[in-house]
Amino acid sequence: MRGYRFLSLGLLLAVISGVLDCSDPPNPFLDITKSRASVYSKTFEDRDTIPIFSFETLTVAIYLKEHLREVSVHIDHNRLGTSDDTIISIDSYDGDLVFIPFSFYDTGWQHIEVRSLKNTGEIVSEKYELYAMSPLYQKTIRGRTGESVRLKTTPVEDKSVIYVWDFHNGTVIKDYSNEVSIVLSKNFTSTIGELYVTDPLSKSPSVPFSIDTGAINKLEIICQNDSLLFDSVYTGQSNFTFKVLVNGAGHLSSATVNGEPFDVVVSSNGSFMINKMFNRLDTVQGAIRAAVSVTDDLDRFVEKVFYIHYNNAVSAATPKIILNIPATLNDTGYVMLQKVALFGEIRGNITVNQLFIQVFLNGKFAGAQKILPPGYSWTFPVQLNNSWNSVQFQLTKDSLLVDSVMAVKTVALNSNPDEIDKIPPVINQIKIDGVIANREKNVIRNKDVLMSILVSDNKRVSFVTVNGNRADSDSNNLLFTAQISLEHSTVGVPYIVCAEDSDGNKTCDTVTVSYNNIPEITDYRIPSTMIVDTEYVFTVNATDPDKDSLITTITLKGGAVDTVLTLLNSTVRWKPSLKDTGALQLKIHVFDPFFESADLVQTVYVIVQKNQAVPVSIRTTADDFPDTLFVGGSPLTVLLHVDTLTGTPPVSFTVYLKNQSRKIYDSSNPMFVWSPVRSDAGVQTLQVVAHDKSAFSDTLT
Repeated sequence: MRGYRFLSLGLLLAVISGVLDCSDPPNPFLDITKSRASVYSKTFEDRDTIPIFSFETLTVAIYLKEHLREVSVHIDHNRLGTSDDTIISIDSYDGDLVFIPFSFYDTGWQHIEVRSLKNTGEIVSEKYELYAMSPLYQKTIRGRTGESVRLKTTPVEDKSVIYVWDFHNGTVIKDYSNEVSIVLSKNFTSTIGELYVTDPLSKSPSVPFSIDTGAINKLEIICQNDSLLFDSVYTGQSNFTFKVLVNGAGHLSSATVNGEPFDVVVSSNGSFMINKMFNRLDTVQGAIRAAVSVTDDLDRFVEKVFYIHYNNAVSAATPKIILNIPATLNDTGYVMLQKVALFGEIRGNITVNQLFIQVFLNGKFAGAQKILPPGYSWTFPVQLNNSWNSVQFQLTKDSLLVDSVMAVKTVALNSNPDEIDKIPPVINQIKIDGVIANREKNVIRNKDVLMSILVSDNKRVSFVTVNGNRADSDSNNLLFTAQISLEHSTVGVPYIVCAEDSDGNKTCDTVTVSYNNIPEITDYRIPSTMIVDTEYVFTVNATDPDKDSLITTITLKGGAVDTVLTLLNSTVRWKPSLKDTGALQLKIHVFDPFFESADLVQTVYVIVQKNQAVPVSIRTTADDFPDTLFVGGSPLTVLLHVDTLTGTPPVSFTVYLKNQSRKIYDSSNPMFVWSPVRSDAGVQTLQVVAHDKSAFSDTLT
């Protein structure tokens, strides 16, 4: 807290001897124009920017209080006062300075007004404006259950506050320190968390931070080829594309098969699809071993081995017949009725507009059914014998042509109507407006939706209820539907789905659902080019179809540390510094209480005046360099980029083998080419240094 001093004001009366004047001397207490309260000293300047939860002071002096009726000091969002207004008693004022401390808990423009009400009714005001900003900032968090995560933010001045990190998955971390390490007890479910500080009376505005959900799950490798059995892949193609899905990685540091990089690596929805072409499989004897090794940006490593078998009898990309109801294990199932409705779907690579499912029961043709997109599902009733039954499904392109068979599946079903049913129904699937519901929280775009429930039973499902109300059924009592009206609630509303069979066995499941619409960015005003040390006002206007309150942030990426700005009343001020020069990625992020967001990304440029030199900045990254080089193989060739808005030409490049402190390249040509020799074998670290004419440099390791 800054120091201050108390001063005493008094009236110095002097008796001046001289010639006696019979007229009355002027009375200073009658000079009403000088009566007022005024700021005597302060720890700030008008329109300063100060952090929230810091301590500031002002002292007020009152002049000629005899002519004043009331003096008040208004300070917006002052957490040190019981209210925003402080009334100074005129009657008890003794001439000393009035000391008023304050500390803002809210961000944005804050107003201070010293207000004097004279006996005549005239009001005299002295006003100041301060811009309160939040110093809170948390870098992107990534991790999964059991891993340690470091939480750290720039602190506020007040040491008695509590820092709160809310991950929006039920985990809330509270600590008196601005830096704490925790072990994650559960996986993240939201991509955005919020950080704020609080004291017993006040809470700061929340500052959002990013959560990288791509690296929270178990790192796993999954083969995506259709013809897969355990760890073996079967193909009839001599030139075969081996497809692998990597889940649980935020970013891939490396991905190889048999030590060689994959041909294609594509990021999609938090996963990575990687492909490798194997050629001339028809000339290989036996299976090919494919060892897939993956390392992510958290240095987690996983490896899985597959075996690729060539067989020209295998049709490429064969669709699969899936039997969902009745449930089977190893293609064997048990039911307690003779008349059974079979329900299934077709999965895999489907290249035709229509398919037919043909059913053979105990060797006899039982009928065919056309299957159409988008679901490719089917329902087929059969009359089983009272014992074991063989049911064969054939997938064809035509209902009559046997030679167009694309897939075959055979199951064994045992029917025993005399057995006592003690097993409750199974709720196989719940969909809301055609989207499969999960067991946590579901957010739907429409208020009025259709819930469909797929239910199976050993005998027959009697009815299904949703929150106690009966759902409608199809003719086979497999698919039940109910119209429901959702609420706009961040916590969601639970819907209890219960199914009961003909013997009174009952099962229930619960899904939590609400509806919400994504915010919309309607307008924004952000300069595309800005000058260092010049203050700019960013404006972003957004609306929410559900009339929710919105939080808008702007993230500027490009420097060593991301800059995150939180807008208040659609605006925020920013003054770029020299370290911000160059091209920056600017991301506008508008989110509602559901933490669903509208995003907009653009590139902005920060420049300096022509007479100022901007340090050179390397734009080439470590990702531009391969992980492995082979002695005698292709040379390492990398184009070294620098930000065109930085550096004083000409720019030269020097490359070192850092482990050996040996220079291997020194040129103004940005095309770096290097062929390692046998003595370079081993793990090496490359260091690239860019130099400009103004003696500035930048380093990439």
